[in-house]
Amino acid sequence: MYLWRLVDALREDFPKLATVLGDERFADLVRDYVAAHPSTEPRSATSAARCRPSSPGTKPAYLVDLARLEWTRLEVFDAPDATPLTAADLRRITPEGWPGLRFTLVPACARLVTRWPVHRLWDDAAAPLAPARTALRVWREGFLVYHTAMDPAERRRSTAWSRGRPSRPSARASTTQPRRARSSCAGSRMASSPGPRTAAEIRRPALARRARW
Repeated sequence: MYLWRLVDALREDFPKLATVLGDERFADLVRDYVAAHPSTEPRSATSAARCRPSSPGTKPAYLVDLARLEWTRLEVFDAPDATPLTAADLRRITPEGWPGLRFTLVPACARLVTRWPVHRLWDDAAAPLAPARTALRVWREGFLVYHTAMDPAERRRSTAWSRGRPSRPSARASTTQPRRARSSCAGSRMASSPGPRTAAEIRRPALARRARW
């Protein structure tokens, strides 16, 4: 009984993975993992965080990246709220204040680099994929979680932000304590368009069953 509850719970957490594998193969994946790594906690979320295809021989080969993307979407959905910067906030910053300014992403925004363009499977779960290193941005707006592939310029900018680099790499370092500003993924659209994006609603009642049985 516990196994099938876990299968059902993980099917809700990883719907695309379950669709690609099919019911029988997905159940086999969960069964094999539970047999090899018995859960020590009465929470399916703990198992969900670990129960992902990881064998190099896993077919199709992109399943690992697909599971990583679905788990990242869940983490973004559950991330705490934060107030993002607005265009008005940025306009109030003086030219002298920019060199030492650092940006940080809101908690409900994540960067994910994959070996396969698995984001394309949201439109067609049977779409043929070829290996291609892909940088993805995953973020939440209200109760919707979005993801999209980042272009090279956005990827460089988000990498710099995640490493705490100044907003202008060529500017001289400030002699005072750097100011820290929080930028939303949506806020980054002031500088560049996010391009095509995919969203899927994740309902909190569906996630509630990840708590204790």
